Amino acid sequence: MASVLVFVEHDGEGPLETSLQALAFARGVAGALAVPMHAAVLGSTASAIAQGLVAHGVAVAHVAADERLDDVAPDAWASALAQIAEASGAGVVLASGTERGNEVLARLGARLDQPMAAVPLQVFTYAISPYEDWHDKAWAGALVLITMVLLINIAARVLTREKR
Repeated sequence: MASVLVFVEHDGEGPLETSLQALAFARGVAGALAVPMHAAVLGSTASAIAQGLVAHGVAVAHVAADERLDDVAPDAWASALAQIAEASGAGVVLASGTERGNEVLARLGARLDQPMAAVPLQVFTYAISPYEDWHDKAWAGALVLITMVLLINIAARVLTREKR
């Protein structure tokens, strides 16, 4: 493993707050693994945004400066990230837990034939483990997921009901 790679989402002017949080998390992962942290920035303003990432512990910023990457394009982003990950020798690829980040990492995992960590998978892994404390965490995670589904369902019904 040569590096930890972070997909940095941005608004065209600077990294999103969620990407800064992902960078902070990745800095800890890279430190624990004793490897450098790299970042991938995509889009026409990627070069300018990448320059500011050194302040967040990024050793190398990989830039794909192409205006076709400005719009939401998960397949194109995953393709660019796959090329960057392979070229940089990234052993770990991280992104923020946003809808975009999750979608891009899922597609990246499919392209690289690698698994993607997700909350339901983690709950399952903890549930089948031989450790009792992990079972407790699996139950807590399952409860959180079920509660979120219930609340989203209730909110959708309330917001879409017809007034009589």
